[in-house]
Amino acid sequence: IRIRAFPDLAFAVIFLLMHFTNIEVELNNIPAAQEVEVLPVHVDYLKVLRLEWLITFLVIAAALIPLLIYLQMPVTTKIVVVISAIVLLAGYWFIQEISFKYLAYSIREKDLIFQKGWIIRIFKVCPINRIQNCSVHQGPLERKFNLATLILYTAGSQGADLKIPGLTDDEANRLREFILQKINNENEVI
Repeated sequence: IRIRAFPDLAFAVIFLLMHFTNIEVELNNIPAAQEVEVLPVHVDYLKVLRLEWLITFLVIAAALIPLLIYLQMPVTTKIVVVISAIVLLAGYWFIQEISFKYLAYSIREKDLIFQKGWIIRIFKVCPINRIQNCSVHQGPLERKFNLATLILYTAGSQGADLKIPGLTDDEANRLREFILQKINNENEVI
């Protein structure tokens, strides 16, 4: 396409480019999401994590013990396998215990914040206007301690974008209702 053939189009493009602005923003003027006060998840969620660890330990032990008894291998190999399994499970326990302290969330007028992780810190900010749907999930262990997980689904994703575990059942349902109300109010404005 030649610009000479469309002089009005060329003028419109030049006019738009002349009035386009992209002003630099100073980083000091941007509010930091990390400065928001976050709420820790319920302390009973640590009990759920410990029970999940115990179940994992029992399943591995139930699979490992018959293998070690019936497989023909040197005793030293069996000892190495047992010690390796114990070290892995103890490491998992240790990391889980310390990481629990970093599970926290916050809800603001326009977004929801979730943080987790001890070794690898994850800090997620989910704008409420991007949320398409949300649900509350309760597994058997969570149900025993009256806990739930809030699951958020945002536009353009195939699965859950954000899961906030360790909320009381009441908190999770109140947050779900709050978010659904915000979504509906925003849809009514459009």
